[in-house]
Amino acid sequence: MALFKIKISSIVILGFCVFGISSLTFSSDTYHKYKHFEIVENNGNKLEIKIHKLIPGKNDYFRKLVINGKEKDADIRPFNINSRFDNPIKYDIDDKFPDVAKCTFSFYKSDPCNTFPWPNPPIWEQDVFVLKPYTDGITKITIENLAKEYAPLPILAEGERYYPVSIDYLLNRDCEDHDTNISKIRMTLKSTGRRAWFFKRNTYTEPSYVWSKGQFERELLKPEITRNKNHHKITRRKLTNRPTIPFPDIDDIEFDNLDKVLPYNGDNRFLLDTISNNPFKKAFRKRGNRSSFSERHGKKENITIYYSYLPNTKENRVIINYHFFYTYDPKNENERVYFRKASHVFDRESISIVFDKDDVLEREENGKELEPLFTIFAGHLSTQTIAMAKDKSKKWSYRGWQNRQKWSGGRVRVYWCDVLKIDKHPVAFVAKGSHAIYPSLGDYDVSPTKYVYKIVDLIKIPLPWISRIITDHTGTGTIIVPKDVPYKTCKEKESIGMEVVNYQLMDLEIGNITSKSSNSILAFSGYFVDIVGAGSNARFPPFTGRETRIDEFINGNKEKGKKLYVWDNSKVTSNVCKKMSELKTDLEVIFDKKLTD
Repeated sequence: MALFKIKISSIVILGFCVFGISSLTFSSDTYHKYKHFEIVENNGNKLEIKIHKLIPGKNDYFRKLVINGKEKDADIRPFNINSRFDNPIKYDIDDKFPDVAKCTFSFYKSDPCNTFPWPNPPIWEQDVFVLKPYTDGITKITIENLAKEYAPLPILAEGERYYPVSIDYLLNRDCEDHDTNISKIRMTLKSTGRRAWFFKRNTYTEPSYVWSKGQFERELLKPEITRNKNHHKITRRKLTNRPTIPFPDIDDIEFDNLDKVLPYNGDNRFLLDTISNNPFKKAFRKRGNRSSFSERHGKKENITIYYSYLPNTKENRVIINYHFFYTYDPKNENERVYFRKASHVFDRESISIVFDKDDVLEREENGKELEPLFTIFAGHLSTQTIAMAKDKSKKWSYRGWQNRQKWSGGRVRVYWCDVLKIDKHPVAFVAKGSHAIYPSLGDYDVSPTKYVYKIVDLIKIPLPWISRIITDHTGTGTIIVPKDVPYKTCKEKESIGMEVVNYQLMDLEIGNITSKSSNSILAFSGYFVDIVGAGSNARFPPFTGRETRIDEFINGNKEKGKKLYVWDNSKVTSNVCKKMSELKTDLEVIFDKKLTD
């Protein structure tokens, strides 16, 4: 009987090998048992990482630590999972670490320095965000006061259905919301090391692994390195020429259990596939996923905006980031249309206010009046170009095109003197559908790539059919205000027609992210936003450019000659100027204050 069971087991494993099954399906009550990479402690003073099972039957690896992408300073050493000296991995965050560090931990079967005669890709590669605690007179109370004092006043366009939500609502922890079938949705966590079938490449690679016996473990199928010509699972790493081991998919993750999986499986090559594994099916409506998420609008009475603090030691500056999370980004596409090319599940936008550190410290000591240097309004991908739409009453002209405000990189800098504000609160305009944030009213054309505008400059004729994929519309439907900012509730305000709603401001605590913290979902360093189109997926904080490339985010890449565009109020069209003037009058009535800009 025992021999018979062994033969049956062998047949089952052989079936996995022959048919190439490489995914895992398991029930929600066993999520907690399956862990790879656990962040035990991360408070800016100490970092502790616990590594669980990687390859069944293998305990000896090499691990590599790279800080902020500096490969030449990599820390490489042997690693044994079962050794109490090696595991857990512990670091004291000392002077060797910068104030803000993206620590990339990679694990290899053999020494990563030995790449001959074949490549040696990492089995696991995960980023951990480390932020040193407040120093040099900057305290947590200082940052909290700054965040509240300069909290933005976002204005949503008329007809906007989606509101900024909390992490609890994003993950359906809000037990009061049962109006959708969101909890029944199942997702896939997959490695972006796999290309679609039409991207077949010839490449040397490591053996493939598969799931066996329904457990979260891998079996070696081929002990030797092979050259596979047409196998879609053996592939190059996405957007690089480095081969990678295609890590098995984790299938059928119940949405309510995302926070039990992602905090322990945060490989930076992973993608949370929220739509479909097939790149063509991603563009089409799939009932139960995209349609269900589109019904989660957020609660008007529980709007949440987060803030975080980052130091820019290179220029001696203090940065306060404000984060907006959304459950769905419709991009104004018709939900009844079968083909939807741009909308996606989950979205994140931001506003950053930059201060001079010396000014902040002087205010703490002497109570001196503080004025920020500038504000960064961000929206859309860094590969896209945005241009303020022309006045519809005028014909297109090349001179008018040259005078239009255009920028790339997904962000624009606005000096504090040019920001519309109430007291010290900057007014921001949220585009309908896309939720991109702009410094002024108006319409904005979003181009799929910066090269389209270069072609227009070259040929000097408009290309309306390819120069934009969407047009962002801003308006004056609802203004959301921090709970501690007073405003009028009289009939005079109601006659204006703009709704006023409160929001709560919360600390995102990006310097205290562990696998068990309340913000543990942010330990996932892979792609959180699954977007139709190659190379366009997006990550969540703290693994976006504003946290990992701080100086480049607020100043542009000076080495490559990519300066950050500076907003120019003189280039705003006349019809937008008229709308802004009317808006100022309305806001002065609502807040009973004289506006400054």
